[in-house]
Amino acid sequence: MLAADGLRVRIGSTNILESVTMKLHRGDFVALSGVNGSGKSTLLRFLAGAGKGGRSPKPDAGRVLLNGTSVYEDLSHRQRRQLLRDVVAFLPQKAKENMLPRETFKYNMLLPFIIAKKAISATRIDELVDAYGVGRLISKPVGSLSGGEQQLVALMGLELVPEKQLFLLDEPFAALDSERSDMVSERLKRLAEAGGLVVMISHRDDEPLATRKIVLQRGSIVSDSVGPGFHSRIDL
Repeated sequence: MLAADGLRVRIGSTNILESVTMKLHRGDFVALSGVNGSGKSTLLRFLAGAGKGGRSPKPDAGRVLLNGTSVYEDLSHRQRRQLLRDVVAFLPQKAKENMLPRETFKYNMLLPFIIAKKAISATRIDELVDAYGVGRLISKPVGSLSGGEQQLVALMGLELVPEKQLFLLDEPFAALDSERSDMVSERLKRLAEAGGLVVMISHRDDEPLATRKIVLQRGSIVSDSVGPGFHSRIDL
């Protein structure tokens, strides 16, 4: 289980998150929505263990709990980095900025594992290449690809480690056309059905495959609905 308990985050003189409390479970496919500036990306970063970054990553108040462990109180900086590497599949909003434009699609997809000197199954790579239909792109330099094709590099990298069960994605459909967006949404649904927890920020009006929709406004949850069409509302 992943939970936020009274989470409050302040950046400078601005309150970004205001006493956010929520519980998420394996099997959930959560669409997190709200207007720009509502706190969605900040909430996702804190759920992932990335926090504010730098030397003071902790929230100003409240806790993030992963299977009963307080991520910012019970874990050291090193342990949180290990959490991001081994447990959490996190897609930040600007993931494409970390790519090496002269290197290939495949090299960039594997880059985190190259840096960590961690082996990845060739069979797993082939499975993902087939599933995403990117065989013709795999040897091309990332700098020559479209924005949507670069987004697929980042998305495929999240699925390379089958042991990961927590998927947190900031606008995974950015730069993707409707066909690829639907394909990615279907893959995320399958990850949740296999026992994973998927939380994604989305600006699409309709997310038919998601099982839960949480809406933020000015740093607070104003709606939390479950079920087909999100008709059943969770009491806030």
